[in-house]
Amino acid sequence: MIPIALTKIQDALEKLSPYMDLRTPIDEMTLRRIKNDVVKNMAVDPYLGSVALGNIALLEWNEAEVSAQYANVLRLRNNCESRAYFAMALQVLGKFEEASYYAREASKLAPTDLGLFREAILYTFNSGQFAVAASLCEDYKMRSPAQPYPDEEAIFSACKAMSKAGLDEALLVKCNSIAFELLRERRTAYASTTVESDLQDGCIIYFIKLDESVEKVDELDRELGERLFDRIPEFDPSKYWVGYAVESFQ
Repeated sequence: MIPIALTKIQDALEKLSPYMDLRTPIDEMTLRRIKNDVVKNMAVDPYLGSVALGNIALLEWNEAEVSAQYANVLRLRNNCESRAYFAMALQVLGKFEEASYYAREASKLAPTDLGLFREAILYTFNSGQFAVAASLCEDYKMRSPAQPYPDEEAIFSACKAMSKAGLDEALLVKCNSIAFELLRERRTAYASTTVESDLQDGCIIYFIKLDESVEKVDELDRELGERLFDRIPEFDPSKYWVGYAVESFQ
């Protein structure tokens, strides 16, 4: 028989699941009750309890606590599952450079798990590491010759445009990091990302799409532009443009 305390932790994880993309708000009282249940029953399974507390911290937009709880998760079981959990939490917060690292580390421990490897490629690309993502696409093709990574052409095109524009990948990483940092500060979840590459002119446009009003998206976009110019002297939007768009924008 499964201990009741363990069942309560598992139940907590199930209750949190629908809200984990941060796009659907969870009632504060509900979250507090779930958190209290997890804390009360931590002793029965510290590992799952730490995963649950890490997810609760994510829903509270508490970056430091997310990292602290997942550090404990990794200390208790430094395995594929733990690394994949942490990568998932990091990517929800838009911390793609770190998410990429943990997803790739998880993939090393499960080389036949193509779903996990696809996540690693996506996180890597969203971090701004376009060339690294392209290299991972080549690795993916070796693992799955009959079915390449679905968005590999977009990644390869972005790399070609990056090369033509003479862009340093480190610059792209900085730009993307600042863009997602602003969203975390405003507690605004991203919905999706898209990229458009102009191979003739050597230009890349990276959209972060939001489930927000046009007015809010425009406000965030203006603030992002100011930050990019203030913090990255070499930022040139004619070569690499990163900005926000309404999710329904095509």
